[in-house]
Amino acid sequence: MSHPLFWPSKTFFYPIGNTAAVSLTQDLSPEQSADILLLGCGDPRNILFTLFADVNAPTRPRKLDVTCCDLEPAILARNTLLFALLEAKEPIDQIWNIFYHFKIDTESSKTLALHSKQLYDRSETTDAWQSAPCGSFLKFVDHRTMNEVRHHWKNYAEFPNISTARLTKLHKQQNTLSESITKQQGVTLSPSRAAGMLWVHASSSVDTMFRRYWETGTLFTRDSDIKAANRLNPTFVYAYPGEVFNPHYGTFPQGFHLMPAMVPFSSEVSSSVRVQTAIFDLMKKQFNKWANSFHTSRTANAITIRFYSGEALAFCRALDIFATAGNPATGVFVSAWRGAQINFDEPSDPPAPTIFDVIDTSNLTDHLGLINILLAAGPLLKEKPASQSVLYTETLLSAGKDATKSFLDRIFTTVPTIATLLGLAPRAYVSSFTSHSNTHELLSPERTKQYHERVAWIDPSGPCRYTFGLYSKMFANGLDITTMFSRPSLAKFKSMIDVHYHRETIAALMHRVKRRVQIHSGDWDHVVNEFLERLETDTSHMLENVYYQDMCLQLHLFDIHTVPTLKPDWRPKFAANPSSGIFRDWPDVPAVLCVVMTVPRKSFDPFFEDKDKTGTPTIKCHLNAKGIHSTAYSSSHVVWGKCSNAQGANLVTIEEDSQGIFGTSDLVVMFWASSRVLEFQNTSVLLALKSTPHSAPTFMTKLGMELAIFSAKIEDQKHVKILPYRPSVDSHVPLRLGPLASSSTPITTNPLSFLMAVTGSGDSAHGVVSFTAHVDIDSPVERKVLLSGVEVQATQIAPCTMKMSVGKHDHIVSYPYPIMGSAYKLRVARKSHYVEVIVPASEPLDSGGYHCDYAPIVRNSTYTPWNIHHLSIGRMPKIEATTPKKLDWLNSHTALQLSDRERDIRLGDETRKEASINALINVKDTIHALTMNFSGVQGTKTRTIGLCEPDDGGVYAILLLGALRLDLASFTVIIDVALVPLSNERMPALMPHIAKIQDANPMVQVHSLYSGRTRAFQPPYFYRELYCSI
Repeated sequence: MSHPLFWPSKTFFYPIGNTAAVSLTQDLSPEQSADILLLGCGDPRNILFTLFADVNAPTRPRKLDVTCCDLEPAILARNTLLFALLEAKEPIDQIWNIFYHFKIDTESSKTLALHSKQLYDRSETTDAWQSAPCGSFLKFVDHRTMNEVRHHWKNYAEFPNISTARLTKLHKQQNTLSESITKQQGVTLSPSRAAGMLWVHASSSVDTMFRRYWETGTLFTRDSDIKAANRLNPTFVYAYPGEVFNPHYGTFPQGFHLMPAMVPFSSEVSSSVRVQTAIFDLMKKQFNKWANSFHTSRTANAITIRFYSGEALAFCRALDIFATAGNPATGVFVSAWRGAQINFDEPSDPPAPTIFDVIDTSNLTDHLGLINILLAAGPLLKEKPASQSVLYTETLLSAGKDATKSFLDRIFTTVPTIATLLGLAPRAYVSSFTSHSNTHELLSPERTKQYHERVAWIDPSGPCRYTFGLYSKMFANGLDITTMFSRPSLAKFKSMIDVHYHRETIAALMHRVKRRVQIHSGDWDHVVNEFLERLETDTSHMLENVYYQDMCLQLHLFDIHTVPTLKPDWRPKFAANPSSGIFRDWPDVPAVLCVVMTVPRKSFDPFFEDKDKTGTPTIKCHLNAKGIHSTAYSSSHVVWGKCSNAQGANLVTIEEDSQGIFGTSDLVVMFWASSRVLEFQNTSVLLALKSTPHSAPTFMTKLGMELAIFSAKIEDQKHVKILPYRPSVDSHVPLRLGPLASSSTPITTNPLSFLMAVTGSGDSAHGVVSFTAHVDIDSPVERKVLLSGVEVQATQIAPCTMKMSVGKHDHIVSYPYPIMGSAYKLRVARKSHYVEVIVPASEPLDSGGYHCDYAPIVRNSTYTPWNIHHLSIGRMPKIEATTPKKLDWLNSHTALQLSDRERDIRLGDETRKEASINALINVKDTIHALTMNFSGVQGTKTRTIGLCEPDDGGVYAILLLGALRLDLASFTVIIDVALVPLSNERMPALMPHIAKIQDANPMVQVHSLYSGRTRAFQPPYFYRELYCSI
């Protein structure tokens, strides 16, 4: 998997994360250890909070192996320094200063330099690092990463001795940036997002803190502390592109949970303390608790942290190749614009994992595209039943006009379709609820351009036209001549500018599907031929047709389908006539070759003239044969440097410029292309920009109508080389052509033999609407029963499972996605000895799927909830409920559990309200009632609730409400409850105790509006549902 190449006009350094910390193990069974992959890891707040909040903390820390991947090695240098400081048990205040403040005092500066030098000295060799104190739990995935991180440690250690001129320059940069930020008008909202439902209340105070942070470089409130912090922190200085003060303008220590500073608490900061001081004190207290949890985990030898510097999609692809092929030299480039390749050459004991229980992708979806993330990371999840694995995606930017619908805009199809193709589904969608809240993001939609949404992806368990539907929508950012000018919109123009996909994405998708899906009628060649025919006849995106050859090439490279012109015997049948003659001296011409073009640096002058206007335009390659064809290639790799001949070998290699874009070298461009296309006369190679509503007006006057950065004739040996391999830097083996992905051998299925067919029609022609399971009747006895005419029946027994019965012979049929079994159809072939069970895919509002079991309990080695996260109750702040007026936000918070549809049902007629499909509405209603009664917000205040069915025996359970607590990472609350089920048999023994409870705390009865809710509230289901699920 790769991402379209774009010009990196402006980069920012993100030393501190911009969202509140989450627990990475909250969805795992408490008993299992966890291999975790963090893509775009950023700072280590999630690791530290996980150690603190994990359900096993603090008595028996869970064994964790965490792999941190980030494109910026300076992030990893800061993180390793933080863990080294914690391991050395340096004063916690100094550690805070070093990691979070960009201005520090003298003592903190000395501590930083000392430990940086120790890290640098102890990492000279792999053996030296492994024998160092930190080497036992801090490890590097490859030697290159260690060297890049080590370079930053060296800079940190030497920073106190840099020249006055360099230091003055840095101070000037810092002052200029700080002044530009503090002079901005209005309130900066993002830093106060971690206050959840109290975001609005916190925004003014946190904005003041944000401005003071950029004015002083600290969060200190005392003048003496601010004055003492007069030294620049080098960990904020050294990052790409070098020695420059360039942290992102939103940088602020905002990974902490701010709600405890805004509401009355039993054992937190006093409510009389000023809010800003309270927030700062709260941040440091949380950091201190996280540090203590780290020490507990280290004492138990329960944490290993690994580091890798490189692009996330490339890292996932390399891990997949390494896991399947076993070769540590993967041939995958570290990232765009770099010549180094991923080589898992760093020995480790225990070995680094290649598949994971948890994969967290931060907000890379905003930058790389959701489909790319799912395709690259999905194969790295451990399979059930070994693990209850989960993949998290996160977004901060909305796609389209409506932020609440951004998710569906990002997948280009329906949820059942993407789940069937990839084997991953968004858990909240199939569950119809979530125990996490982000409703505070919706309360101020006009005040911020961001919308934070976190999605957990799990295994929920026609290819041609569904793939074409994805293709059509994925490349709708091309010029659709049927709608471009008739229905223009800002959202459409934005989607055309933000390009995350190319033809390699579609090939990777097909490769993934090929591993999962067996074709019932026909074969994959038939499927792909139909797909290609649709591309050729599609008239809505005519300007995208120049990528047809690119699509064919990617299908070939991913070992999916090979068109005749790409087969080994292509030349006798398809040789170009007239030919350019470039292959006249070749004894054999492979069907696919690598085009290598050197682009002079001066060709990029227009991009350096005004960086603020340049943006990040997408770059593509073209092969133009004048008067014959123009073929575009969207998958290319570029390296700043020059081509040279390797000594002692007939190979072209690349000498990479270590300064990259800031150096003086030309740009080497490489891409695979069809040899037949290369052979035409008068063929030129072009490097150009993709035309978008931004790039065209910005660059057309400078680059011409074709937006060509540079072009050269195919015969121009100074600038163009045609090679049977892709060249690499000196230290790497060149890549000979082979499949670009791991084996496409179908994944083995369970012993039950059945084939799955998916169907769609009408508006759902590009989506899955039903499944057909084909069950062969193999037993001779059962065949006789079937031939006798016995009735065949089917019943849904689980969200994704049907039981099909031929007389007394039962078959369990599992589907890849939740189904609505009540609408099943049977196709019985008595003489041919098979039965097909056809069921619709479940939709969120129907009576199938997980409506059968809203909160299922799954069993791996133990029992664990499937769609409600684990919590460590003792570590959750307890809300002090003595002053109800300070808790009035709880009313709106719990009321917002209901969607607009659910609210209409609740206020509507009784018949609709009491329908079984709406039982979850009544559960949410009860959660609201419990919260109001406990807090006293609506007047009545009690800790004893009787669940009551007036028409069915009265009170059937008593709830004893112990405490109201904050679920900080989920921005919601829980009630700590003891449940006492009642029955006629138990009443004599219980009555004396109930009477005592009544005397101490009068019981409030909460009426069930639907008798089915009684079943929903039977233990243990009710206890699991006591979250404000919004």
